[in-house]
Amino acid sequence: MAKLDEQIIEMLLLELNRISNDFLDELYNLINEIDYNNFDRKEYLKTEKQIDQIFLKYEVLYAKWVDRAISTGFSEGAAGAILDLEDAVTREEAFKIFRMTRNKKQIIDLIKKTTYNDLLKMTNNTKQQTKDLLTRVVTEVMKGKEYGRAEEDFSREIIRQLKQQIKKEMDFAIIDRAGRHWTIKAYSEMVARTKIMQSYLDGVETEALAREANYGLISAHSSKCNICRPWEGLIVRLRRDAPGNFPLLSGVRSIPGKKSIFHPNCKHHISPLRTLDVLPPQAKERNNIRKETDYFDIR
Repeated sequence: MAKLDEQIIEMLLLELNRISNDFLDELYNLINEIDYNNFDRKEYLKTEKQIDQIFLKYEVLYAKWVDRAISTGFSEGAAGAILDLEDAVTREEAFKIFRMTRNKKQIIDLIKKTTYNDLLKMTNNTKQQTKDLLTRVVTEVMKGKEYGRAEEDFSREIIRQLKQQIKKEMDFAIIDRAGRHWTIKAYSEMVARTKIMQSYLDGVETEALAREANYGLISAHSSKCNICRPWEGLIVRLRRDAPGNFPLLSGVRSIPGKKSIFHPNCKHHISPLRTLDVLPPQAKERNNIRKETDYFDIR
């Protein structure tokens, strides 16, 4: 059963983390260079433009990363399907056989778009958070100038506290539906793992369908996840008209959130099959298959 090489994922994540770290370092350096005691509206507008330039630069780098990561995930999935269906003997041969079509490219482009939008949501939140905190600094400086020296000392203490808060909250990515705060690194890594695996599964499914495979076998690695564990080793149909009452893969994958086996950060994958006759005895037993007519009796 071919699966996405963890080394490929780690290589892509390392590249993504490098982008995120450089992004935060550049943002930190800009914030540290500010003379907060003289940070008036004019300086704020200047800094705001510099912030926008930094975010634009790294949004381009994130987009380039998405392009590489999703294309890699999909092509690895397609090659894996070719190997599992025994249409190639080696990974190198499988990649030579794989052909990009207009439909496959459209699928890849859609995953790239949603992946980039998720990362863009992260950068937009961070940018707004940073600007909001800097606005509070400007307000305190203006109050200090308005109220005189005694109040100015008080304002400078508040500025010191705000400066510390800026550094802390600059690494803010997003708040999920459960109210949890995600850092840029944690959120981007979650998005990356999820979308790379999604592109891999789409590569497997699309190539398998093109090669007239009817079924898929869900991987098993003794998952501790209560949602995933019952699905391990089970058969799914890739085609709606495939014999048997097995669940349809597209239906399983469309379940939103963490209710599906293929939830965010999930490591499960599928191995395509043209027929269930090739299943090993333990897999047939897991799916209650004793003879071909049992395909129609599975519930």
